Amino acid sequence: MRKSYLYLYSLILILISLSAACLFIVEPVYAQSRTDVERATRETDLLGQQDEKIQEKLRQVPKKPAEVVPKDIPVPKDEKKFLVKRINLVGCESFPSSDFAPILSKYENQELSLTMLENIGKEIEREYLRRGIISAVFLPVQEVKEGTVTMQVVEARMGKLLIQEHRFFNAERLKYYWRVPENKIIQYDLISRSIQMMNKNPDRTVKAALRAGTKPGTTDVILTADTHFPLHATASFDNEGTVATGKSRIGTGFRHNNFLGLDDTLLGGYTFGQAFNGVYAYHSVPISPVGTSLLYGFSRSKSVPKKEFAAFGLNSVAYNYSWSVHQDIYKKDEYLGEMFFGFDAKDKTTRENAGVDNRDRLRIFSLGGNFIKRGFTSVTSFAPEFAQGVDAFGASSRGNPLASRNAKSNFSKFNLGIQHKKILPLNLQGNLKFKSQVSSTKLTPQEEFSLGGIDSVRGYPAGDYLADNALLASAELLVPAFFVPSGLRLPYAEAPFKDQTTLVLFTDYGWGDRRGALATDKKEVNFVGVGAGLRFRLYNQALLRLEWGFPVGDPSITEAGHSRFHFSVDLQEKLPEEVERIQKMRQEENIKKWAWDILNKEYLRFDSHLRMNILNNFTLAKKLSSEGKSKEAKEYYEKSVDTAQSLYNQAEEYVRSSFAHEQELRDLNKQAQEKYKAGNISEAKQLWQKIIDEANPKQLVLEY
Repeated sequence: MRKSYLYLYSLILILISLSAACLFIVEPVYAQSRTDVERATRETDLLGQQDEKIQEKLRQVPKKPAEVVPKDIPVPKDEKKFLVKRINLVGCESFPSSDFAPILSKYENQELSLTMLENIGKEIEREYLRRGIISAVFLPVQEVKEGTVTMQVVEARMGKLLIQEHRFFNAERLKYYWRVPENKIIQYDLISRSIQMMNKNPDRTVKAALRAGTKPGTTDVILTADTHFPLHATASFDNEGTVATGKSRIGTGFRHNNFLGLDDTLLGGYTFGQAFNGVYAYHSVPISPVGTSLLYGFSRSKSVPKKEFAAFGLNSVAYNYSWSVHQDIYKKDEYLGEMFFGFDAKDKTTRENAGVDNRDRLRIFSLGGNFIKRGFTSVTSFAPEFAQGVDAFGASSRGNPLASRNAKSNFSKFNLGIQHKKILPLNLQGNLKFKSQVSSTKLTPQEEFSLGGIDSVRGYPAGDYLADNALLASAELLVPAFFVPSGLRLPYAEAPFKDQTTLVLFTDYGWGDRRGALATDKKEVNFVGVGAGLRFRLYNQALLRLEWGFPVGDPSITEAGHSRFHFSVDLQEKLPEEVERIQKMRQEENIKKWAWDILNKEYLRFDSHLRMNILNNFTLAKKLSSEGKSKEAKEYYEKSVDTAQSLYNQAEEYVRSSFAHEQELRDLNKQAQEKYKAGNISEAKQLWQKIIDEANPKQLVLEY
């Protein structure tokens, strides 16, 4: 185990050394133009362009609950059969009984047993479920006359909705999403959609169970929720900054998934580097039980480029305000995606020593969607968006002399993103990504498409080219980490280090075009990057990307270099869940250790009957083996092994039940304290007395 950890630490040190070395490969090459000013103040624009990433973080794709399909009952071989000429189905409400005739006719005029008839009922239940209705089909008490059997259908009607108490969230909030009225036929797709709405919160997982209702003819639904602490810290670090404002970018923040107790999510954070900083806050609030939510937010960013720009006193400040309404789209209980409509107000001012250089005020309406198509081994997502800038609501006037690039605030822009993920043979995965932008006119830097960087064309500096019209395509092959030893595992990690590591091979292509390009600008570029990298997902919290790209298309513009090392780490803290998981792992380790300790102490006792029994079996086995009686010897060896395994299982079960009993006593003590605080002293005293009576551990009796 020590060698494994040394191997892991050595690997991490090598990767860190490579990262540090590669940061010095690139030499900056400067050019003096207005485009360079745009690139130098790129960090000012980035935070205002985070809407897509923010929406992606807030977008929780609901997962359908597991469908419980009625299963057939095994038919006993010798079960008595009788002739069934006709099966009469009664009790159908949502569909005519004739709809099920094709199923029933297959079994008529045959000899059937009671179990076989029950399985016919299961088949009817499955057909009901396929049509979206939960039902029960059974054989009522009857006298079979002339070969006619009656089967009774009971379509589930909604009774009471019972919600078990859970931490951190309001139990009554779940009723907000429940869409099945009392005394109505329970439709499976309504239950499924309601559960999916509840499970959109990443810190809550709800399951539903059915039981006979307290009111005759109804079915009660019981909701149980597994919840986690909703406040999480976030952090990020990468080397995707610019030379003028600092290559290293650091981000810190938080995420609260139940800020107002409404299943709302509040995101906030601060990003900074050598010569830039920014702050942001976004709040998403559900405003209907059918998947409608309101997202609004604010960001402020500032950059003060250094290097050759320091003498000019260049600085840039941007303020961005946005709101949007999102609506989930379903087909029955299958989630298809969402549509949204929004509005953004973006103000940016760039100053030099001489005064204001540029001032852009944009007011943009947007309409778009994010759609998902699931296949058997693939997932495809589509993200179209249309944006329209308007000359109203405080936008820059037409002919604004301070507009960046002399761009208009009135513009049209269409973006399309497509991503396809597919599981391939040999446990490989293929990822295809496509992004494009088409604009009606020149755009300000806030709205231009950025080419280059870890999330664009790898091998080129981040934001190496800013385009009005652009196309980005990427192909990735994700390969399991076959080169990592299977036994290597981080302490208390959920999975081996091998399963948390992925090798990625990639090819990226980017085309960009600038309208009205200056003489010092490139009108058009074709970037191509190829390379490989490693990705690590650690403790279900951090994603580390180490990717090395080589530019094989047009040369890079802002920085020279034959290759580029991209590094990023994103962390969303899930400490309470991880601590709970690690505690369970340690408890399992202790249970096994203490079970062996119990057996070892018993075995080492001088007068131990257990030891005498096992030694006698081994002695007899050796004697029989020496006499050439291999078959008899094998039986005694197997008997010894079986006895040892049985003893261990008994000891482990004893320790496990002792843990459970201790937890029960802790829960009783908690209840007693609550009773005492509420003034119910006599009830609290009874609970404490019960704890005293049951506190003595039970004796372990080993059977062998």
